[in-house]
Amino acid sequence: MENFINNAPFIVVLLCLIVGFVFLVKGADLFVEGSSNVAKRFKVPSLIIGLTIVAMGTSLPETAVSVAASIAHNNTLAVSNVTGSNIFNLMVVIGVCALMTPVVVDGASLKRDFPFSMICAILLLVMGTIGMILGRADGIILLGCFAGYIFYLIRHTLKQNRQSSDEEVDEIP
Repeated sequence: MENFINNAPFIVVLLCLIVGFVFLVKGADLFVEGSSNVAKRFKVPSLIIGLTIVAMGTSLPETAVSVAASIAHNNTLAVSNVTGSNIFNLMVVIGVCALMTPVVVDGASLKRDFPFSMICAILLLVMGTIGMILGRADGIILLGCFAGYIFYLIRHTLKQNRQSSDEEVDEIP
């Protein structure tokens, strides 16, 4: 495939890029929609769906690009893809949304999520500066942190939902 792209006329490469982008967007959309429907059938709260399934679904294309770049020994592309994506999401996506309509941020989730994001950024910085290599052990640590955070989110959200449903039952005369 690489030889085909390298030897193809520019218009063919551009067409492949556009078709690939359309498939990428539609595939991510189908993944998110299907995952959300499964989660709703199991009565998983929408906050968990948004923080896990939708977040992972929209990040799968980035993951695919970064994994492909790493396999091709183009680690600079893998790291810059992650960094650029986070900056784009934080600045452009939130900025455009705020232009359209005010974005209300839940103070409790900000207090919960912001410190975790900072800890992860610092952890990545420390791991990257030690020997300037991220290895398998670093990957295991980062994936473990992600799994722990998802577990914490699910447990915390389910606990809050139980408390709010208990309060509703108490209010009924």
